[in-house]
Amino acid sequence: MTNPGAKLIAVLMPVITGLAVLNATAAYAGEGFTRADTHTHAWVNCYDASKSGGGADTSACAPAPRRYTPEGVLPFDKLQSEWRKNGIDYGVLVQVSFMGTDNSYIVDLVKKHDHLRGVLVLTNADGSLDEASFDDHILQRYHDIGIRGIRLNLQGQKPEQLAAINAAMDMETGTPGFRKLWKFMRDHDWHIEAQQGGEQWVGLIATLLKTNCRIVVDHFSRPDKKLNLNDPGWKAVLKAGESGRVWMKVSGSYRLGVSEEIMTEYARQAREHFGINRLLWGSDYPYTGCKNMPTACEDSEDYALLFKRLETWFPSKTEQRAILQDNPAEVFGFPLTKN
Repeated sequence: MTNPGAKLIAVLMPVITGLAVLNATAAYAGEGFTRADTHTHAWVNCYDASKSGGGADTSACAPAPRRYTPEGVLPFDKLQSEWRKNGIDYGVLVQVSFMGTDNSYIVDLVKKHDHLRGVLVLTNADGSLDEASFDDHILQRYHDIGIRGIRLNLQGQKPEQLAAINAAMDMETGTPGFRKLWKFMRDHDWHIEAQQGGEQWVGLIATLLKTNCRIVVDHFSRPDKKLNLNDPGWKAVLKAGESGRVWMKVSGSYRLGVSEEIMTEYARQAREHFGINRLLWGSDYPYTGCKNMPTACEDSEDYALLFKRLETWFPSKTEQRAILQDNPAEVFGFPLTKN
């Protein structure tokens, strides 16, 4: 027998959800500033669900060895839906590691949508520069459509590999390809977005500062979970924040693996050393680092919850305006008006 109550709920749920979205959008509009999510991912044609009985398509994945292959895809329309539900006006697409240097999906999306900016990957899995994939003319075309940085994803590299990468990136003695890239980036106000963790930041941040490019530190720098606030890499990043040339993304908080209390202290120290004008926020949707699956965190990591965490760390509207509007406008060139 059909439950009439359940049937009524099924009919009303789309209406209730729609009203909630409208109310949220109205509330955000009343804040008087725009909202930018500066760290999200989207991809197609790279997944492998064979272990769970599904299909697979690795045609667009980076060549092996990859750190992992996701079990599903995350097309842009799903990301866009999440933004709309949460009152996001502008967004940044960051290339995921398992797609390697095939940035075509991000480039096409940024070209089509004025409210998007992009951060590309130009380095191979071993950290070497994929010089065959770009030149100054290609970089200029990227800039003209809204690309504003490159990403160095150095998680999981062995110490000897990191030493070689640091040497190659050195502004004075590094490879000609990197030095040429740094010059273009300085001339066009692009930034180097780096993901690394723990004490490896000590050497990396010193190398990056020498480039004189803008630097963006991903996900609170991902301190060592055992050392937490005492991690020497965290301390090195905080010191670099005082230079005024480094921004930090207070994003990916679920990656930290610490209590809310310690998370809040990370945020407080970031504000103290970087200043409110050097902080950016990103959802890191769809949480690809959780169990190496694009949807694994969605039950425990809710977009609205992540945003609420930001409001807890930075309760004043002045702080939120800086993090969500003014700072993204400076780094990514977003307008200061609602999209």
